[in-house]
Amino acid sequence: MKGLRLIHDYKHNDHYRLSFVELAKATFGIDFEAYYRAGFWNDRYICYSLLDGDQVVSNVSVSTIDLIWKGQIKKAVQIGTVMTHPDYRRKGLAGFLMNTVLREYGPNSQLIYLFPNEEALSFYQQWGFARCRDSLFSCTMTPRATDHGSLRRLDITDAKDKGFLQELAAARLPVSEIMGFSGAEHVLLFHCLTSFRQHIYYLEPGIVVIFKAEGETLHVYDIISRTPVEAQQVLPLISTEKTREVVFYFTPSFPDLSVGVCQARPNQLMLLWPSPNFVTGNFAHPITAQA
Repeated sequence: MKGLRLIHDYKHNDHYRLSFVELAKATFGIDFEAYYRAGFWNDRYICYSLLDGDQVVSNVSVSTIDLIWKGQIKKAVQIGTVMTHPDYRRKGLAGFLMNTVLREYGPNSQLIYLFPNEEALSFYQQWGFARCRDSLFSCTMTPRATDHGSLRRLDITDAKDKGFLQELAAARLPVSEIMGFSGAEHVLLFHCLTSFRQHIYYLEPGIVVIFKAEGETLHVYDIISRTPVEAQQVLPLISTEKTREVVFYFTPSFPDLSVGVCQARPNQLMLLWPSPNFVTGNFAHPITAQA
């Protein structure tokens, strides 16, 4: 890339980080500076960027995580925050960064994947990324009067709540043995700081549930715990007198609950490297591990 310079893993360089932050704000409306200041940006989220002078003009980020697939650990890399400043598009910058990342991580990864926008599908297909079905699961529930007195909403801006959640996120069990993650707390905490910050609840003993009740549907986004959790420990305490359906944004593997596939998720999960033949059947990638 003539006149441009490649840098990576520069989160503690204030100038470069803030340039990345401004590009991410302009492109996606995401504030990575709040994420950094909260202490959630760890060494597993790595930016690969091109500089023009001292400004970030294009970026591809990677999250290194351990995928738990049917009880087995797979070394995985999730690609995200792919963006280029409008003045530098159609110059091959994102393609150069993708090639850089795939050379760096491909040889030692069992799975590389991403969630692209619909208009970007053809861009990623040139590297062999293939679409994969990602589902949602649900179960029916009999409406009942519920006492929510044992629930406490956590405030991610409160130092005590933030510290507790950060510690729990690092020590948690995977949300599912069918498809879960270890080492993805940086992604979970990003969601806690942004899209789910109003929906994080503490439930005794030491369980955090991210959920939202909408009419007759209870949306369960994540259940965070150091120990195995059964459905009956959680669902009766977070449902309402209107709840008739529970939708899970992960692959439930509760020993005390039967679920069915309710729909395909609208986002496009794409897989690569080398050939992820082990990813079969119906599954839901945990939404709080989606970078």
